[in-house]
Amino acid sequence: MKETKENPGLKKVCQEDELIRQFGLYHLGRLGPLEEQRLKDQDNVRTKMRSLARLLVRLNGEELFSYPLSHFHLCSKI
Repeated sequence: MKETKENPGLKKVCQEDELIRQFGLYHLGRLGPLEEQRLKDQDNVRTKMRSLARLLVRLNGEELFSYPLSHFHLCSKI
């Protein structure tokens, strides 16, 4: 995943957040073995991961401590 000028830091968010990483690995695993995966499908998974990272950045806002995505998911069940 490359860094973009429009949304700097999303690559780092995707790499550091456990839930986003698991989401990406799950969807890549559903595509089959690496040799059988189409580049278009891999790009779709990457786009979804970046969308989750943008959501997480907005949810955290200007907080001093950035919460992981799982924090917001668990809070919605309470």
